[in-house]
Amino acid sequence: MERSYRVLNKDDIHKNLEDHVTRLSSVLSVPRPAAAILLHNYTWQVDKLLRAWFDDEDGVRESVGLSKNNRPTKGFPRSGEVLVCGICFRTYNFDIRFESTVGFCGHRFCTSCLGAYVSRAIDDGPACLFLRCPDRYCGSVIGQDMVDLVVSDEGKMKYKEFSIRSYVENNKEIKWENNRGIKWCPALGCEYAVEYDLKSESYDVSERFDVTCDCSFSFCWNCLEESHRPVKCETVAKWVLENSSEQRTNPSYFQNFQSFTLKFLQFWKVGWGSLWSGLSSAPGSKSGNTILAVSKLCPGCREQTIENDKVTMHMTCQCKHEFCWICLGPYKDHDYGACNSYRENVKGEVDVEERVTKSAKRSYRRYFHYYERWVANHKSRENALAYLNVIKTEKLEQLRELVAEHGLKARKFGFLAEAWEQIAECRRVIKWSYVYGYYMPEEASSKKKLFEYLQGEAEVALERLHDCAENTLENYLKLDGLAHEFDATRTELVNRTRATRIFFANFVKGVSNGLEEAESDS
Repeated sequence: MERSYRVLNKDDIHKNLEDHVTRLSSVLSVPRPAAAILLHNYTWQVDKLLRAWFDDEDGVRESVGLSKNNRPTKGFPRSGEVLVCGICFRTYNFDIRFESTVGFCGHRFCTSCLGAYVSRAIDDGPACLFLRCPDRYCGSVIGQDMVDLVVSDEGKMKYKEFSIRSYVENNKEIKWENNRGIKWCPALGCEYAVEYDLKSESYDVSERFDVTCDCSFSFCWNCLEESHRPVKCETVAKWVLENSSEQRTNPSYFQNFQSFTLKFLQFWKVGWGSLWSGLSSAPGSKSGNTILAVSKLCPGCREQTIENDKVTMHMTCQCKHEFCWICLGPYKDHDYGACNSYRENVKGEVDVEERVTKSAKRSYRRYFHYYERWVANHKSRENALAYLNVIKTEKLEQLRELVAEHGLKARKFGFLAEAWEQIAECRRVIKWSYVYGYYMPEEASSKKKLFEYLQGEAEVALERLHDCAENTLENYLKLDGLAHEFDATRTELVNRTRATRIFFANFVKGVSNGLEEAESDS
């Protein structure tokens, strides 16, 4: 299925809006301001508008304020004729420079009064798009042509902004007539919108809608959460609810969550030797009730406190002990197939049955297994993106300066940034794969085994890419590596980046398809 999307700034959106207005104006043979009013009133649903118009044009005109019956019987005033403003009721001699006429009904007001009336409506909000004539016996609408005549430049910009937002907000759904929809980028402070174009007669909302805005934020166009392949939108919604304070503190979920949390914290502290330095909110959480381990004691010396501010899960203590941040097992013999899989009755677990019910303990321990790995990969992805920015703004410039300073042949270093972009993307996939694993039914044992195997292999591939990218950059920052080993190390990193990209693409495809291979083998 062929799909595409386009990132739009506000000028692009306004151009699309104007194109819609122009086409409708031509089809219905109405002025452009009238066409714009019709589209706003019918929430930009052109097919619905056309059906209503050709069924009952007079009824549509009456409902939106374009009725032909509202026009006054008096002709155009003569120069110098005495008129009365319908707002301030002052008399004045007609002068076209100081007199305004509402376009769709012809009622006349002094420019200052009508300008104040329209400006106040604009200040009040988007309802100004449906503003009616100030004459209390008239229901005619005030169009953009009138707005442009009587308000300041600031007022015009606000009115334009409301029009743009109306256009986007009412085109969020993909429409059958053009298979397109527009949504604002959900990133904080971003003013771009993304137009999604599905070149097919129909679409399945379970398909992936990952897009990347020009502000660099990647998100799912369908549900507006961050990109979450290979997990479906409805699964993401369940996970967000699972992490919310409302769900976690519900008495039907746990009899006493806070009491249980404190006791369970002691359990993990004794069992893992972890140092918990506080409470914090999870990514996407609504409160601070969820516990995050921000630092842990080295399981080797049990003296040094390790904080994970890196991209990798491979930790090295000052005592030289290497271990996995997640499971605290020795890294030398680390097995991702065991680390990523949830197991009941882990050796060395502390019995807390006297403090909480057995079922609640098992439920929370299982949740915490997946939740901690989700958080850890979220943080590692953030670290990867931060380091990617350092590479683009600092490290690449350092390398270029080294090349110029020592008269070396010009080098292109874009592949370094591409490797770190792939690392960040892989972290995102691994992060959401733990949500997929959490919701896998226990009875699907063959699928679960295959999934955990593939997930473990994906984590191994990611760690290898990370080590290669990190070592390559460090090697280049040394003159010898830049001068004598450039081609070999570049080729190795490029090939590993490509291989990792292909592996993760296949992993996502397999999981998204429900691991059909395991189903056929069972």
